[in-house]
Amino acid sequence: MIGKIKILVVLTTVSLVLPESLWAAAEEAGHEGWGWLETIGRWFNLALLFGVIFHFAGTPIKQFFRDRRRGIQDQLQAAEKAREAAQARLATIEGRLSNLDDEIAQLREDSRQQAESERLRILEQAQSEADKILAMAEREITTMSQSARKDLKAYASRLAVQLAEDRIRQELTPDDEARMIGDFFTRLGQKSGEGRPS
Repeated sequence: MIGKIKILVVLTTVSLVLPESLWAAAEEAGHEGWGWLETIGRWFNLALLFGVIFHFAGTPIKQFFRDRRRGIQDQLQAAEKAREAAQARLATIEGRLSNLDDEIAQLREDSRQQAESERLRILEQAQSEADKILAMAEREITTMSQSARKDLKAYASRLAVQLAEDRIRQELTPDDEARMIGDFFTRLGQKSGEGRPS
């Protein structure tokens, strides 16, 4: 490509300088104005210049315009695709907007149902907890009641023994006491006599 540019510059310079040298030669020969030789030479140089330019720069220029046209077509196609995508999105958005009231109503209904089911779940959980607490309280009451009955029986037994002891002491005379002690030792002796081998 650089070699073509150098040749183009040389030929352009030659084509620009050549008519001037012919003009200078014609003036030296004493001719005034343009002659048919000079006119043909200038047209030839002009044709040569355009031919050289077209030959060396024609392909890159054609390629440039071809690439430019292809780029513009690609951009137009991309713009058309973008426009179609935007129209599709717009249609989707418009469809959703037209259904927005229905969606809002559905969301409200869903929220209401969720709140109701959550309320029922909380009530069930609270009832279950209350049942557990009630059962636990009943067990504690039963346990405490049994314990209180045992304590009451023990207290009643102690009280009965105490009352019996107090009554016996009040009614027991020293003679009764001596007789009981004698009976105790007599029985004790009998038992120890029974335990000895004969």
